[in-house]
Amino acid sequence: MHSRIEEGDRQKVKIAVLDTGIDTKHPFIKGAISAGRIAKTYRSFVTGDSSIEDSAGHGTHVTSLILDVAPNSEVHVARIAQEMEIPYTHCIADVRPVVRITSYPQLTSPQAIRWAINLEADIINLSLGLEKEDNSIQEAILKAVCQNIIIFSAASNGGGNNCVTYPARKDEVICVYATDGMGTAFTGNPTTLKTSSYDFAALGIAVNSSWPKSVPIPQSERLNTTGSSKRRMTGTSFATPIAAGVAACIIDFAYMIGLPEVKLLKARQGMQKVMKGLMVDGKRSELDYLRPWAMFEDKSDEKIMHLMSYFLDH
Repeated sequence: MHSRIEEGDRQKVKIAVLDTGIDTKHPFIKGAISAGRIAKTYRSFVTGDSSIEDSAGHGTHVTSLILDVAPNSEVHVARIAQEMEIPYTHCIADVRPVVRITSYPQLTSPQAIRWAINLEADIINLSLGLEKEDNSIQEAILKAVCQNIIIFSAASNGGGNNCVTYPARKDEVICVYATDGMGTAFTGNPTTLKTSSYDFAALGIAVNSSWPKSVPIPQSERLNTTGSSKRRMTGTSFATPIAAGVAACIIDFAYMIGLPEVKLLKARQGMQKVMKGLMVDGKRSELDYLRPWAMFEDKSDEKIMHLMSYFLDH
């Protein structure tokens, strides 16, 4: 028998979000900071700009999704980008508005990944994509993987005529595609990777989450019930934090039930096995559509622990 660990007694799952920062004045974000759900370790890696404030909206949206999906996580925010018109191949994976990186991520992402490693993060969320690979980023990713940090990255939104962008196309990273709420594939998904055994997908169409009031929203998109404090966004950028949040919940549940193999679960290979084994019921639109509720349907804690241990051992 295992001993159940209550929420207040177990360690928090640390998630590092590398994005466009956060709107610290937004009521939801402000409350999360006050409650300690967003750690005050936040830092900007944008050259010449030390502010963490989100001038694009992308990072606020992504961070809020993680807070919603993984309520017992501790989020650490790194700002690596802000709005600026540069080539599409360097922009954060998005549909609208197009959020582009000011400083090329080759200059900022390795520093931010090393920052996440030093914080002993469990998960890194990268809702971004690059056409070209970068040796310095890859070196930082490999170091993170060696520290058993799980990295989730957006597949990109180029559609079937385009490839999965970097770093999502690398074996060391968990690539995330997008679907609607019924598991139907997003038309902007790139062609799936032939080299991967896993094609994870999560909700990424019309996803509702926090939005900075300082960043305009078209009148036609404003939600009557929430004014301009929330916005629905579509793209693999927004499926990625949902998948990362689900992984955080799995780790938190493993802490709660006292899973002996929790160290294996906190590695990319172990997490992939458990996610596919307990949350995926066959291919949906050629994707491994994540159905988190399936993990708990008609299962006791003991049965889930047995199944998790099985997948981690095989």
